[in-house]
Amino acid sequence: MQTKKIIMSLIIGIFLISFISALEITSNPIIEVDKVSGQNIDFQVSVKNTEPFKLFNITFEDDFISMNKFDLEPNENKTFTVTIDKDKTFDGQIRLRGDYYTDVGYSNETKTVIVDYDNGFDVCNLELIVGDKVVWVNDVLDDIKLKNYETGNYFATIPENTNYTKVFNYPEEFHYYGTIIGIPFTEVCYLNVKDKEGYVHNSEYDGVIDLKINLIYPLTTITKTILTDEYNIDYGSSKEDILKIENTGNKIAKTIHLHSDWFSFDINDFDLEPGESKNIGYKITPIIYNTNDTDKTYTKTLKIEGNFETLEHDFKITIPYKDIGSLIGNTTIDEDGLRNLIRYLCEVNPDWEECKRNEFIQGGSNDDLYVNLSSSTLYEFMTKSVKSDREQNEILYHLGENTNQSVNSTKAHENKLNNLEDNYSRLLNMFKDLKVALIFIGLIGIFLFSCIVGIIILFKKRLGGKITEYLKNG
Repeated sequence: MQTKKIIMSLIIGIFLISFISALEITSNPIIEVDKVSGQNIDFQVSVKNTEPFKLFNITFEDDFISMNKFDLEPNENKTFTVTIDKDKTFDGQIRLRGDYYTDVGYSNETKTVIVDYDNGFDVCNLELIVGDKVVWVNDVLDDIKLKNYETGNYFATIPENTNYTKVFNYPEEFHYYGTIIGIPFTEVCYLNVKDKEGYVHNSEYDGVIDLKINLIYPLTTITKTILTDEYNIDYGSSKEDILKIENTGNKIAKTIHLHSDWFSFDINDFDLEPGESKNIGYKITPIIYNTNDTDKTYTKTLKIEGNFETLEHDFKITIPYKDIGSLIGNTTIDEDGLRNLIRYLCEVNPDWEECKRNEFIQGGSNDDLYVNLSSSTLYEFMTKSVKSDREQNEILYHLGENTNQSVNSTKAHENKLNNLEDNYSRLLNMFKDLKVALIFIGLIGIFLFSCIVGIIILFKKRLGGKITEYLKNG
């Protein structure tokens, strides 16, 4: 019995060891390099084959890295040179892979992957042999699609509460992830189908290096032309204008980025060739939601950044006095104030789900925010702003009916929201009760109608019979 346990332990140990990376990186596995645009950069890597079999065609799989492929005998160590030959900013992992010879035959395994919204795939990376099948079980309360990360094509659609089975009949490797209405909700996972015989790849054997590439562009010079830098903007309004940027140096200006509070731009993160200039439209939309924030002049600094000395310019923005009052009154809503408040809340809390929904359309480069609120989303915002950010009393204060209220009115706001929620619940229950009552009344009506029709038919038959008898008798 003891001998069997020892043998079983050895088998398990061998199985576990076989899944330790075969290509062990013996040099520093964390590398950071500065790459000058247009110039190649080299670094060295040392690797050891820890498996008892030979590995062939060892190389990195990334297209911005070049190197000479090589083989490694068991326990052999080698230092080789890697060249980054493309202009690319990168911060992630690169994988050193190799092939090995196998003759395993068909396994005909079936692997099951459970998919749910919170955890994604319960099994992420899959190592298969030709002929194996995978069953994806959709536990999401919606239809899902599986998408090939490399090609961008969907390879499976799985309706709610159903399964999808795919048999893999030929060797292939790809990454994939799950989507709902086109939006990813799982991590990116790896699927590798190995041939039953020949040279195959197993991702479990890969060596992994954490690589960061800082792409550096040669310095150039730019100039800015700003027509005016002083604005008077009424509450709830905005102003649009144009500025000009020119590359006065002899190198390309790359990824020119403009940013400032209250500013949005019709173009951003662009390039300028030497001698080229560009007019950029901008829009200033003050974020004001408080009467005390009006009748003031603000200084907002515009920064222009890239492969040149950062340019800065101060703008003076005056907001005339405006009695904003309450954002939400008994019968009205101050849409401008509410929009500014929500804009502010989303800037402070960009991870809020409400800020990520389709109600909020975020412009790609101009950072402008347009709000189209449903009543339910508005209620969630109000609730979250009260319950999750009590320390931001200045914000909560402006959800009150009177701007002269003290900060202690926070509890009153929460009570209002609770009352609002109770009213919604009571209204919903009333509709439910009314629906039941209408159904009940409808059934009674049908019953009474049937009785009346039956009585009429019976009466007609009896009366008709008597009339006929009376006519016969004379």
